[in-house]
Amino acid sequence: MKGDAGMPRNASGVVDWETFKQTTDAGSLDGERHVAGLYFFWMTDDLVEIAYEYLSHIFRNSRAGKDFGGAINLEGFAKFRYGYGHSSEYLDKNQRGEIYRSVFGDASSQSQDVGCEFMDLSRNMMAAALEYLQYETGTKDFLRTENLRARHGALRNYLIEAHGDVLKWACHSIYNMMHDSVYKVFRSRPVVTSCMVGIVPTNDWPYCGESAGCEMVDRLAQCSGYDASRKFTAKNFEALRRSATIGAEVLSHVISHDPYEDKELRYLAEKCYTWQVSLEDCSKQEVLEERQMRVSGRMRLPSPYVPAAGT
Repeated sequence: MKGDAGMPRNASGVVDWETFKQTTDAGSLDGERHVAGLYFFWMTDDLVEIAYEYLSHIFRNSRAGKDFGGAINLEGFAKFRYGYGHSSEYLDKNQRGEIYRSVFGDASSQSQDVGCEFMDLSRNMMAAALEYLQYETGTKDFLRTENLRARHGALRNYLIEAHGDVLKWACHSIYNMMHDSVYKVFRSRPVVTSCMVGIVPTNDWPYCGESAGCEMVDRLAQCSGYDASRKFTAKNFEALRRSATIGAEVLSHVISHDPYEDKELRYLAEKCYTWQVSLEDCSKQEVLEERQMRVSGRMRLPSPYVPAAGT
């Protein structure tokens, strides 16, 4: 990789479907930034299970799927529902988990496996970025600048070593499943109507913030009986979606830029800080939700998503 000249960042970041593909290479088997796309899919992985559980519900209860504007409109959903876990096109939760853990580890585990290295390296870079921003003066602090570059380089080396043909295939396969099946459940007009959500999410959701999309996550998680449904209130999912998007942007930048050739080190530092704040916001949302669950007498499952950034 050639640093800044080789792969310039998208100035606007991830704001829609096209900029997501440009930033992460997820729409192609070529490129070097598929790990960034996988991070987004890992963070928002429960969308797959919510969609699957909803489709299982309607295929078990014919009245629930009585009107989809014609049986032809169920063809793609049926392929996903019955091919799930039985085809390389529709990897199930355990199969996707094998891939995610090989890079990101199990965020609910404290074991010192290879995946925890990703979390440690990410946290170290966030901490270095915060120091860089807090103490930067007119004459840049040499030690803090070099520390950020070193942390950037350590994470970059880890991501480059993890990347290869397997992750390219996995990211592209999951991307296709998301766009061909999963997201279509949340964007289906008959499904949206049955959930009494007034607006159909656009094709750019969930790469951009749309209240209709987040509301659909909330409604489908509840009506499908998904185990972690109360985690997926509209507000909680928007916080999770935002941190997933920012994290993908940061990882894409880290992979694309050599730390000692990076002319946009301050951009990286600011993005890292925003990423850290967004992860902390997810944690705060979950604490609030946990309190609500205790009040209602319901138990909540531990989250496998949000690493303890900013410690």
